[in-house]
Amino acid sequence: MILKSETTPSQAAKIVGIALLLMVIFAVVGLLPLLELIEFGNEIVTKNNINDNKSAFTLGIIFYFIILILDIIVAFALYIVLKPAQHKIALATMAFRLAYTAVNLIAVISLALLYTSVYDYTTLIAYFFFIIHLFVLGYATVKSGYIPKWIGIFVIIASFSYLVTTYGEFVISENLYDILYPIAMVPASLAELTLGLYLLIRNSKMPESTL
Repeated sequence: MILKSETTPSQAAKIVGIALLLMVIFAVVGLLPLLELIEFGNEIVTKNNINDNKSAFTLGIIFYFIILILDIIVAFALYIVLKPAQHKIALATMAFRLAYTAVNLIAVISLALLYTSVYDYTTLIAYFFFIIHLFVLGYATVKSGYIPKWIGIFVIIASFSYLVTTYGEFVISENLYDILYPIAMVPASLAELTLGLYLLIRNSKMPESTL
């Protein structure tokens, strides 16, 4: 199903659900093994890991690009889903996810070219936009009236969780970070998947008008 100008919120909801599920699959199969090769701030170790695991690196880069394409699809589809309730907030939700994707694209290209230090710090910028996207998405979900509020609250919690997982090691003690990280990973890992599953299964609950 391709997004078109006449795509309804229910159709877009199904697209969001499918795209987010595919993103999870591709992340588990290709992206997580790739990320395990990267040692933030240590270019020598990262390059050695890549040289020792070239197949995992190549596959991971391919899946990374696929995930970014799915991110673009999700950005536009979520806009259609949320537009009937909160047009301006839906637009902001889309804009922040597209900004995240654009910056992340630079990061992935840098990684593919083995500019690993550029990748490290570009991803920090990318996740700044993603965190804002999640917060706005959660707020729009809560206010929508046709998606359960608890899912929106879960997504908002995930935005704060990403603050911990992305920037926590730079601003809090190592011991505290080690305690908070696994806790924060729960909503960070499950919030979008929960939203995606709901939209996929209950897409008929979406309004039919795109206005």
